Amino acid sequence: MLLFMSFPNFFVNGFSVIPGIIAWFALVPLLVLIDFCSSRQAFLFGFLEGLIYSAGTLYWITVINDMGIMAYPAWVVLSCYLAFFVAFFALLMKITFPAPGFSAGKILSVPLFWVAIEYFRGHFLSGFPWALLGYSQYLDLPVIQISSITGVYGVSFLLALTSAFIAYGLIPLLRRKAGFTTPGFGIALALTVFLVGGSFLYGFHMLKSYSNAKNCITEKVSILQGNIAQSDKWDVRYLDRTFETYADLTHQVGSCKPRLIVWPETAAPVFLPYETRYLKKVINIVADSKTFAIVGSVDAVLDEQFMVKEYFNTAFLLTPEGKITGKYSKIHLVPFGEFVPFKKIFKILEKFTLGFRDFRPGKEYRVFSLPSTTGSCRIDFSVLICYEIIFPELVRQFGKNGADFFVTITNDAWYDRTAMPYQHVMVLPFRAVENRRAIVRSANTGISCFVDRTGRFERKTGIFTREILCGDVRVNDGKTFYSTFGDVFAWFCIFFCLAILIVCLTKRRVKAYNNCGE
Repeated sequence: MLLFMSFPNFFVNGFSVIPGIIAWFALVPLLVLIDFCSSRQAFLFGFLEGLIYSAGTLYWITVINDMGIMAYPAWVVLSCYLAFFVAFFALLMKITFPAPGFSAGKILSVPLFWVAIEYFRGHFLSGFPWALLGYSQYLDLPVIQISSITGVYGVSFLLALTSAFIAYGLIPLLRRKAGFTTPGFGIALALTVFLVGGSFLYGFHMLKSYSNAKNCITEKVSILQGNIAQSDKWDVRYLDRTFETYADLTHQVGSCKPRLIVWPETAAPVFLPYETRYLKKVINIVADSKTFAIVGSVDAVLDEQFMVKEYFNTAFLLTPEGKITGKYSKIHLVPFGEFVPFKKIFKILEKFTLGFRDFRPGKEYRVFSLPSTTGSCRIDFSVLICYEIIFPELVRQFGKNGADFFVTITNDAWYDRTAMPYQHVMVLPFRAVENRRAIVRSANTGISCFVDRTGRFERKTGIFTREILCGDVRVNDGKTFYSTFGDVFAWFCIFFCLAILIVCLTKRRVKAYNNCGE
């Protein structure tokens, strides 16, 4: 329970620091338990912990009305799937270190194995890096600054290391099963203090250096949060009212004189390029604002009979004159939300799907450019749609392509007033720090926000409110180690995991062979 309590949940929603504190010792009970059980029991206890962790974190799946009764099987299946990753972590620890008690190598192996398992979870099949342990620290600005080097996995490493030291170092010490003179204890203590303390010192240094930076190039951006109910969003009877809402919000931001206005994901719930009536409405709204706009909508490919052949979840860039000059189609789609994996094999899987079932992925890592004008500079930015923001390597690719800042648009109205919008927004500080790029987020029902290059939430809305936000966005901030080299740290952890596993298993085999010879 400590693991799912480390994130916004059905007990604690919102921007609370309490879950983040819990995360520092959340793995302790599991580590102590598996130290005194068999490999089979370790796997089962790991699965149980993973099941509670996942089910408690993802409970919001059950409120998706469009899935009906199938929401509950979907919740159980996904929770069980994710539970296997924790089960394999527990099994690997037990196989590698079968004997209970203190070991400096065991303390170091915990964060290495945990990061390896998290990385694998984020990439296996289509990947699901949701609620990784490190994300629990999204409000702890000093500690997350190491993400510019290690990505989120570095923060997960520190949390797992701290839990390991408590479980294998402090608890045996309190039970008088180990002491300060125990071989390796000083090394484990020094390593934990050095890595955790050093990360905090590095974080404070980086925050101070960025706060003292001068000559920042900024541009003004406005966010629209329409708060359109999910039940109304795709109802043709409410289409005119939806566009009236965004026309009114756009008029309100006029006094801010932004360079760019951002609408949420599928804010225009039509096939925008092909539905002339609504395209004209959007053109008129944007033209009245006299500024550029990103508008979320649906794009399509038509066949010879002008029937829709393929769907795309798309963000369109419109000029101050209302002309569409560019578009980005979502690359990483949501399984069972925007497409059905293996549907030709398992036809029943379509019942688990909400919304469109046949979205096609985009192929281009698009960077939009706004031309320079008098008193302003050229702006290059990229748009990520909803789920895409949780994938660090995807965001990193847009930065490598030249984006000066990121825009993310989403619609979390499916999930009502649950913890899901708060869990979703937790990843933003990490993407900002990893690339040292500001992030602008427009969400239909919230949370919309501005996040600066240090991961700080500068402005944010509530959920299920109709609001506008205006803010200055810093343009470009160089490269980081992470944006240049990617997940080198995670691969470093994986390499050492394999090395530790091979060495430990080899030692056990040699020992068994010697005992047999005797």
